[in-house]
Amino acid sequence: MKSIVSVQGWTLDIAVELDRHSMGFAGYFFRASDERRQVIAAYFAMRMPQVDVMESSAMTEHAQLLLKADHQHILIEAFGKVPVGLRPALARAGGQPHEPRFYRYLHDLLTNPPHQMLASALGQIGKIDLTRLRVLKRLPEDLAYGRLAVIMRDVDYVTSALSLIDLLVSANVDRDALTGALVKVESRSQLSAFWRRWALKTTFPSHPVPPSSFYAPIQDGHALKASALRFRNCSERYLAAVLEGKAAFAEFEHVDQHVVVHLLNRRGEWMFESAYGRQNRNVSAAVRSEVLEYLASHGVFERCDRQKAPGRWEALRDLTSRVGFYDEDDEEDQDG
Repeated sequence: MKSIVSVQGWTLDIAVELDRHSMGFAGYFFRASDERRQVIAAYFAMRMPQVDVMESSAMTEHAQLLLKADHQHILIEAFGKVPVGLRPALARAGGQPHEPRFYRYLHDLLTNPPHQMLASALGQIGKIDLTRLRVLKRLPEDLAYGRLAVIMRDVDYVTSALSLIDLLVSANVDRDALTGALVKVESRSQLSAFWRRWALKTTFPSHPVPPSSFYAPIQDGHALKASALRFRNCSERYLAAVLEGKAAFAEFEHVDQHVVVHLLNRRGEWMFESAYGRQNRNVSAAVRSEVLEYLASHGVFERCDRQKAPGRWEALRDLTSRVGFYDEDDEEDQDG
């Protein structure tokens, strides 16, 4: 004898009511295989939404059909047409019945219009639920893969991901190459790294200051990462701001120092934010002056008319800035 599965929710009420008209139906429902229980639940959802108003003869007829007919016949009676992928999907929907809209949503997903990729994608999902169905429906056909439906979590994530794909493509990332790589991602941690890696393939908006023999605008994501590694700073964290046109970076060469120039855009006006050397060290007054002079000749000025006076703790900021973000061999504190 098959073990009894504890069933809760709306299907329990219908099964108990059917048992009143066809003795033994409830026990049959509780002992059914997972797939059989899901097939019966689909029938309940489509054909028996209001058992309290059904006549006794109709209840008996429903019960006998569900007790004797095979899965395919029950689904035909429920939906009229059984699309490719419906039965296998129900077989992977778990042991507990879902809410009624799950079954309608699943059927509509496979029939309006018929979507072979979706049927294949459903076959790649270990356990199917309403959230994963909604994720699959939101994914375009070239991304309709079961693995993505699992690791993208919910519709909000998919919406954000599709918006980001459009933004990356607008910044000269090849969509076919991007989506071809995306469908190979296997975990959520890999997915997070994927977005960061592909964002580095972007081309930046036009830099507000023209290049020269000593002023080199940073014009794409890979160049920004290379600069961050070379100067041991965190400029790569500004990637989104640069792509939004709210920030820009350049490298400035001087006989005494090679520095990074950071510009900000405030309400459409570009201005000088800072200049710093390796590991965010301060630049000499001479270098700063030359940077400002070059920027001013192209209409970019300091954020304030006068330089802010150094604070009382300026020495602490200056000295600790010499400890780089990328340093890996910091000495242990030996002061006790």
